[in-house]
Amino acid sequence: MATNPGDHKSDEARNEEQSGDVPADTFAIRLVMVRHHAGRLSIEQAAKLCELNSGNWANWEDGRQPRDRVEVAQRIADSLGVSFNWLLLGGPLIPARGKPTKRANQVTARKPSSPVRPRDTRSKVRVDSRSSNPQQGSGRRAIPIR
Repeated sequence: MATNPGDHKSDEARNEEQSGDVPADTFAIRLVMVRHHAGRLSIEQAAKLCELNSGNWANWEDGRQPRDRVEVAQRIADSLGVSFNWLLLGGPLIPARGKPTKRANQVTARKPSSPVRPRDTRSKVRVDSRSSNPQQGSGRRAIPIR
């Protein structure tokens, strides 16, 4: 495969482009998410609702940590209706709630109508107890069934 002379991206950079960027799970990122979850509030609006200083809020979103992070997280969680534990400690996000969507090619699970017995693949043979030759031993011979 030929490469362009102006293409100097490393393999790591190409892999990151293909897989997509994932934000870090930090207190700063969670604060931004809380503002958007609460109705796309500005920093000033969110700080006012939580009775906090908007300058401090902006610093926290830039990566600085509040001195009393537990108290700040509790105030934000109570005021904006988010999980205190998630805001303070982070963790996975829950899936979006609402009316489930139906896919066009979705296969629904169906209950089987009745159990299906496996087919018998053994050859069908009937044993005849009457034998014309007494020297065969047991006196039985196999007759195929048609």
